[in-house]
Amino acid sequence: MKKEVLKLFYLPIVMWILVSLVYFSLIYIAIKEHVQKNAQIIKSMIITQEKQEIKNSVKFFKNTFLFFKKSIYSCVGYEAQDFIHFLITNHINKLYINDTFIFGLIPQNKKFKYQIEDNSYIILDYNHKKYIVSFNNKGKKVYIFGIRKKYIDNLILFYITQYLNKINKNTPNYIALGKILTFNPKKDGVFGYLYYMPPSLENLIGLKLSINKPDFKGHLFRKKYLECLKKGKGCFVSYYWINPLTHKVEEKISYFSYFKDYNLSIVEGVYKSQILNKVRNKIYGLQREALSIFYGSVIVYFVILVFFIFLQINIFGKVKNKLIEEYENMKKDLLNSLYYDSLTNLPNR
Repeated sequence: MKKEVLKLFYLPIVMWILVSLVYFSLIYIAIKEHVQKNAQIIKSMIITQEKQEIKNSVKFFKNTFLFFKKSIYSCVGYEAQDFIHFLITNHINKLYINDTFIFGLIPQNKKFKYQIEDNSYIILDYNHKKYIVSFNNKGKKVYIFGIRKKYIDNLILFYITQYLNKINKNTPNYIALGKILTFNPKKDGVFGYLYYMPPSLENLIGLKLSINKPDFKGHLFRKKYLECLKKGKGCFVSYYWINPLTHKVEEKISYFSYFKDYNLSIVEGVYKSQILNKVRNKIYGLQREALSIFYGSVIVYFVILVFFIFLQINIFGKVKNKLIEEYENMKKDLLNSLYYDSLTNLPNR
């Protein structure tokens, strides 16, 4: 009887533990499958984010380039006015023109071709040479001072490449510049050359760019982005290139944009291996987060279960003892009724 009572007492506890183990095993499998199913969504999301980042980076650099150009041109204009004041005060009454400067008093019969750029800068064209100039009228006298535009632009490009060297240091997501010479290449397909590459790849500077030259998997990707730049648009192009960090051929997604002021293509890309690393880290982070929640819930559940089992042991332990006690008393009464007469309390024969 004691064994049967104990079985009835411990059976619910064992069943609760078994059901809990099965239940949490199923939850664990469901969480794992859920994370795996979301891997593709996570991958697509990270690819979209990476593409947006390189696009924003190219746009930011392009705006920085434009701002730097305007700043330098403005400085030239301010300095020009100071130099014109010097010409006037020193009664310079001749016009001097050489390969670098144009300054002095413009003869009354002299006419120049010029245009105003960005509603701010005067670009003078003289003998197929362009100068950034400023004028000053003093009655009938017109003074001019200007610097050859080519030298100013070369100075701007020099500082821009120095700036790129800093931001491109030790990163595969470097910004590169290509010089566009034509949008209608001849039979050889050459439309420009690499104008700037980061210091680690500067040996590639000057490399001819041809729409007929494929990537490492045979894709003519340059034709695609040249057509895009020709329309004045930015675009994403996928191709296979050597990752400077791993030195392996990997798929690369790049964003190309065109800076018309200097006929430069601006490009920045990201390698698929970088994206996959971020995807793995993201999935691993989700797995750890999900498992930590799972393990935490298991611990809390079993703490509560142990608490209720403890209560059950205390409550049902008393019931068990009472049942056993009643059983023993009943057994004793039965034996007593068997051996003794219930009326006389004398032993039976």
